[in-house]
Amino acid sequence: MREPKLDPDRPRSTLHHVESARAGDESAWDRLVVKIGEEVDRLVGPRDLPPQHDRDDLLQAVAFGVFRSIDRFEAHHDDSFRAYVRSIVRHRVTDLWRRARAQARRGDALPKFGPDDSELPEFCLDREDDRARRPISLIEAQEIEERLRAVTSQLTPRHQDVLRLREDEGLDYEKIAPLVGLENAATARGLYAYAKNRRAALMRNYFDGTAE
Repeated sequence: MREPKLDPDRPRSTLHHVESARAGDESAWDRLVVKIGEEVDRLVGPRDLPPQHDRDDLLQAVAFGVFRSIDRFEAHHDDSFRAYVRSIVRHRVTDLWRRARAQARRGDALPKFGPDDSELPEFCLDREDDRARRPISLIEAQEIEERLRAVTSQLTPRHQDVLRLREDEGLDYEKIAPLVGLENAATARGLYAYAKNRRAALMRNYFDGTAE
């Protein structure tokens, strides 16, 4: 019996992109990053992240987590990939909130948080996908943080300072500007945007295997 002919205009399934990405197809990985972004947008709103973290920061960390563990992903159907991504999103968001709470306990310039996980978004409390399969371990999460730090270290000292003052210390642009030798808040805002975009580009180079 002859195999049915594939319709070239029919959208490829997510699992097809997973298998192609495993085989080294960079365009398939780009399509997966789009799928990951859709899941991040579906789950996470602006209020679901602690101060000084945004959707782009989360997407970079989640995409890196998928990239690191995709060879161990057990593909069954498209929904299983979405569950896999959701598990990583929950892990990363939970980690961001716990880090923010730890910073608040140290007296850093962040709002005060509760003593437990009561401030976590609801989707972080549903662990069904994690029980079915936990795709990212504590060690892998640490590797993600190390890679982000390594990528950030490739930026100029001024760009690193702007990222640190904005994301780690929670300062506004008016306070950042004089600390890094800039004339006004608008320039500090632009420098921060450039630093974030440059960091994202370096992470994409790592995904593509072109990072040094």
